[in-house]
Amino acid sequence: MGFFDLPAPLFSVIDALLAEFLSATIRLIIWALFGGGLSMALYRWFSKQDRLAELKPKIKQAQRQLANFDGEFSELRSLIRENLRLSWQRLGLVAGPALLAALPLLFLLVWASNHFGYQTPTPGASVQITLQPASSRLHWQPESAVMNQAADNTWLIQWPNPTDQVNLLSEQGEVIATLPTEELTPILHQRQWWNWLVDNPGGHLPTDTQLEIMEIALPRQSFLELGPEWMRGWEFLFLSVALGCSLTIQWVWKVH
Repeated sequence: MGFFDLPAPLFSVIDALLAEFLSATIRLIIWALFGGGLSMALYRWFSKQDRLAELKPKIKQAQRQLANFDGEFSELRSLIRENLRLSWQRLGLVAGPALLAALPLLFLLVWASNHFGYQTPTPGASVQITLQPASSRLHWQPESAVMNQAADNTWLIQWPNPTDQVNLLSEQGEVIATLPTEELTPILHQRQWWNWLVDNPGGHLPTDTQLEIMEIALPRQSFLELGPEWMRGWEFLFLSVALGCSLTIQWVWKVH
């Protein structure tokens, strides 16, 4: 489990309780409101709002003086230095709190991408599997699960029933991957260094095999019925609601 996956079990338990009486779309909106609100609250609590409030008119005044300047170049340099000094001062005040405030959204984004990104195929449905690099030495068990093989690296597999499994075997008969995976995921790969930050919920491919990547063409969950395809997934709805919530709190609380 990666660092950003640590709160995922808690999120999943809470979401399972909400799922008893709320749809996936409503739950996604609630999580986005929670993430956006908590992030802005953390920023407000940990940032020095009084110093930022004092600094804001000074920055505006320095910017006006620079925009309206019509004098000697030596005087212009001093105005530029003052603008830069105030800007760096403001950056120093907001950088730490902003990074801290981003953590709740990062935790939620990692969890939501796994939880709301894809849906389990219907048992018996045809699902495309792409292997990298291509290999003709791999085979599936049971063989009846293979509906078609378009190339050495592309297979159409019949998605198993919840009580069944489909295994990808090496030439020696060792199990490389199993469908369905531990958790729903569109890709399996060998463990990488960055998995200590974000782990793959479906597990990893063995490191002693030639196969590096296994892509599973899972159906994506749709939350909006209108608009282009890229707007219908969880990302657009979640980020829009979270941003709207943050901006609303910023305006109501007059956060600098």
